[in-house]
Amino acid sequence: SIGYMGGGKFVTYGVSEQLTRIVIPPLSIVQTINGKRDLSVNAGDVLNFNISYRNESNIGLRDAIITMNLDSEVLDYRKLDREYGSYDPPSRTLIWKASDIPGLARLNSGDGGTVSFSIPVLDSIPGGVQGKNFSIQTTAKIDSPDIPTPIGSNKVIASNTMVTRVNSSVGIGVYLVQNDSSFPGKGPLPPVAGQETLYTVKIRLNNEYNDITGAKLVITLPSSSRYQKRFMPDTEAIEWNDRTNTLVWDLATYRAARGERRELRFQIAATPDMSLVNKDLQLINGMTFTGQDQFTKQDIHIEKGAQDTKYIRQEEGGYVNMKVTSQ
Repeated sequence: SIGYMGGGKFVTYGVSEQLTRIVIPPLSIVQTINGKRDLSVNAGDVLNFNISYRNESNIGLRDAIITMNLDSEVLDYRKLDREYGSYDPPSRTLIWKASDIPGLARLNSGDGGTVSFSIPVLDSIPGGVQGKNFSIQTTAKIDSPDIPTPIGSNKVIASNTMVTRVNSSVGIGVYLVQNDSSFPGKGPLPPVAGQETLYTVKIRLNNEYNDITGAKLVITLPSSSRYQKRFMPDTEAIEWNDRTNTLVWDLATYRAARGERRELRFQIAATPDMSLVNKDLQLINGMTFTGQDQFTKQDIHIEKGAQDTKYIRQEEGGYVNMKVTSQ
């Protein structure tokens, strides 16, 4: 409307009206991944897709075709698994016709069904796939030649798009450094009962895909391991709790960096007693990494227990012999 205010009332000079109608689409289609319509996934996860379709109109529809487009560089297309349908690699599109699913030849009012397939996320996203904050966009569509096409309008089809985000991948490695210029080792190796050995431990982290906020690594030592209160680099935020025998590495916001590592070195002293002869000396009881993925908003909780830290590698390669001897 256009006009003016006069005498406390609006006087109209001209009016233009347009009516927009909301109609129910004749076909509906919905996709789920692992039974959900909203989720985030990890590298290496297998994604099980179900695509449900239905004729919502009051008339039968002929020769329906279902398509599914996979738009992502982080899927392992070599391991795509389907029972029916065809796959077009250049367009990354799956196609189902009546020759695959006879019911698509004629969908009566209220008729529908489900098609399924699975595909894994790459276990390790290659360096050639640049950037971070990876996601998987999938679009399912269904159409039929019996759906009316008004002159001058696009053909009406049913479509459903999902965007699935990939969680970050944090790797944790534990190593013994035997030739460290800052923290020289001392004592026998393999360990000897009744004799003290000074060990230099290196923790190596890598964060591949997304930034992580509130990141912390808690390292739990057995009471037999004595932290020497020495660590490098000294710019890291380290807190030692003598009562719980835990070392907390506060990483704050841990930025994702493909192919880069973040390291912490510290020293432990241990003197095994005779009861440990012919047994492996445990230097670390376990480690726990926590934080929140800034891209997917998922909490991250990674645990490495005693079994995961029992066999420690040398930085140069190979495992360290930690079996206690009597002499």
